[in-house]
Amino acid sequence: MQEDILSKTCPRISSKCQLFRDRTGLHIQRSAMTFSQAVSTCIRNYATFRGKASRSEYWYFVLFTILFFTVAAVISNVAKFPYILIAPSLLCLIPGLAVASRRLQDGGFSPLFLFLYIVPFGQIALLVMYCMPTKTEELRSRQSVRGAQLFCHHCGSPLIAKATSCRSCGEPVG
Repeated sequence: MQEDILSKTCPRISSKCQLFRDRTGLHIQRSAMTFSQAVSTCIRNYATFRGKASRSEYWYFVLFTILFFTVAAVISNVAKFPYILIAPSLLCLIPGLAVASRRLQDGGFSPLFLFLYIVPFGQIALLVMYCMPTKTEELRSRQSVRGAQLFCHHCGSPLIAKATSCRSCGEPVG
């Protein structure tokens, strides 16, 4: 199978992304973000809970949060004023939840899994989910479920369970 590879600048992160076309459609393979790109993207999208966040975007923001809290803790100890730690907590709460929600969606999970934070040992399950690779569009279209029914990603007609091609348009499923 021959693929047509294009290299374009992605407007979202201002870096090179590889776009390739094959017979299943257009797929985007994002390149890894740098530390500054990830932090600026998370701050710009501080309350955006929809969309996707790559692993590098999520983990660089976690690193930024750790560094931010470390600097605040040092300042708090030097100034002998413990209430300084409230500011980083409030500043990082909403962006942290937003990027975690986007990371879960990028891995193919529901953002409602964030409620695992309040369950004992739920953080371990979330850590595993955050480390999962990006779920590709090809797999996501195969699992486009409305209720319990699968639908074709080309024409939108209902599919029969375990079908290999669509009855309406003839396109292969997955």
